[in-house]
Amino acid sequence: MSDNDYQPPRVWTWDKESGGKFASINRPEAGPRYEAKLPVGEHPFQLYSLATPNGVKVTAMFEELLEAGFDAEYDAWPINIGDGEQFSSGYVEINPNSKIPALVDHSVSPARRIFESGSILVYLAERYGAFLPTDADTRTETLNWLFWQMGSAPYLGGGFGHFYNYAPEPIDAVDGISFRCRAGEVFGLLGPNGAGKSTLMRILTGYLAVRGSSGISRVGPYDLRRN
Repeated sequence: MSDNDYQPPRVWTWDKESGGKFASINRPEAGPRYEAKLPVGEHPFQLYSLATPNGVKVTAMFEELLEAGFDAEYDAWPINIGDGEQFSSGYVEINPNSKIPALVDHSVSPARRIFESGSILVYLAERYGAFLPTDADTRTETLNWLFWQMGSAPYLGGGFGHFYNYAPEPIDAVDGISFRCRAGEVFGLLGPNGAGKSTLMRILTGYLAVRGSSGISRVGPYDLRRN
């Protein structure tokens, strides 16, 4: 079957690892992989996280609250994502997405789970009435930047770290893409800002050359740099 005859499957199935450092733990599936309870300490807040750029945000928030004089004592438990501890039944129960950080508030009954670092930051700010303005204009501006750093900043920092340190070599940035459109069909090349859509089209049309060892670009059997 040629590339132009490719048809997307009605139900996509995962059949191979992507390679790289985290290939053994990343899966396009949800749910626990083994049974294990999470530890619970003596304080109302139980934080399950790791000192990653995303995980440390909540720790910094707690420490700022304590420094400001709030009664925000917490127990912090490391979740070793390299060992797959985020896939335990106990962790999946508080965060079905198996991502760090996650927080459990035992000061309420029943205990309340909060996951996603941005959600946890807002929860703590509202819980203590700190670090989040109350007037509409300033509060909105603060949340604008909070959600920006949640949704956009990781593409820069996390994306660089992944491809610089962890991704397998060589990397297929785009593979198997077809631009064939049947009569009556509308084609769209979609992706977030900065994903490389414009760069891809410039390379494929010859407006941007792939130089040196920076990669290979092919259209069918043709190497765009050599042909």
